Amino acid sequence: MHFVMPRPVSRWSSSVLLMLVAVGSCRGAVISDLAMRYVNAEVITLGDVILRNQVRLTDFERQARLLPRTPAEILAFSKQSLEEVTDDALLAQRATELGAEPDRDEISLEVLENARKSGQGLTLRDQAEQRKILIRRYSIDRVIGFYEIQAPQATPSDLEVFYQQHLTAFDRPARARVLQILIRPSAPEERSQIIGERRTLLRNADATEPALQQLVSGHLTRYLASDPAGQTKILETLVADLAQATSTFPEDAPLLAKAKSLQARTEALRDQAAVTRELDIIRLDLAGRFGPNLVTAFKAAAKTYSQGPGAERGGDQGWIEPGRFTPAMDAQVFGASGTGVAPGTLSPVFWIGGVGALVLVAESEAARRRSFEEVSGELERKLKSDRRERIRRQVVGILRNRATIRDVEPIERLAQ
Repeated sequence: MHFVMPRPVSRWSSSVLLMLVAVGSCRGAVISDLAMRYVNAEVITLGDVILRNQVRLTDFERQARLLPRTPAEILAFSKQSLEEVTDDALLAQRATELGAEPDRDEISLEVLENARKSGQGLTLRDQAEQRKILIRRYSIDRVIGFYEIQAPQATPSDLEVFYQQHLTAFDRPARARVLQILIRPSAPEERSQIIGERRTLLRNADATEPALQQLVSGHLTRYLASDPAGQTKILETLVADLAQATSTFPEDAPLLAKAKSLQARTEALRDQAAVTRELDIIRLDLAGRFGPNLVTAFKAAAKTYSQGPGAERGGDQGWIEPGRFTPAMDAQVFGASGTGVAPGTLSPVFWIGGVGALVLVAESEAARRRSFEEVSGELERKLKSDRRERIRRQVVGILRNRATIRDVEPIERLAQ
């Protein structure tokens, strides 16, 4: 097992420290060594609670659960951490009574091996901390295992009963493997920027070639005599003419290069109609292909034209289910009745918000209920996990009833 130390104290954990610790109550002691609770003869410190907070916080973030934010929520979170640390202490003590502790030399070797694999050096203090955590973890695993082998095991009949009682939990919605090409219309600000650069080009067009001087002068005369709409058209024409012009004067090269760059950017501008036309052309080019050839050609087109996510993978979005993307996508892929574009078929060009889209459904599966045979292994693991957690709660309850647990410094008092 590869061991990973909890992450460093985060800003959230710092707020826990600020809330829990009144420096005056420490009397010069190290904050993390502040005794919080005695569990039989073992001392639980504030540092133990903070470490458990960090571990639980990491789990919350990984599971996308809401993090405690208010002082009351943080206090309740920390109190729960204290109870969890207490449970672990009782189980570790029981492991000692049963002689179920792991071999400490093996633990030391594991700590060093984990450090080697991670490429991180460990101080002696770090090594001691990791050994302490691993010894406790393995001790708890062994004591739970001791009681687990004495409890009834789940039988195939138990699995079947559980399956029948939770049938709807094994319903799987329709799904499809989707490839997409997305093309966005040009942003209005991009068009405005090009118009501004055209005006700058006309204003600074100091040509050396006589023919270019005449070309620029003619456009400038018409520009000054035109209304705003006419001026926009004249600027567009000037850039197009300069982009096609040639000159024998090197001094004019920067002017012509700028005009060619602006013309290329102008030709790349797309409104919704242009996007639709471009996607229609792509679709028409792909329409004569079938099966693997269609998928290959679609991926090549996506790599060339798509501006959407996964373009570098040929627009492949993997297997998706209804609700993964937008209603517009669901309507094309799955349809109102759950049956949309047939596998190996191109969608029509459609719009997702302000983005043009073309979709290929490479494969699809109808909604169905997974059979007992499919999920039996999954059920066995779940029932085993539930059984282990149930045994843990029962053992902890017994140990708490016969333990001596005394709070030295209640969290509520530290938070005042």
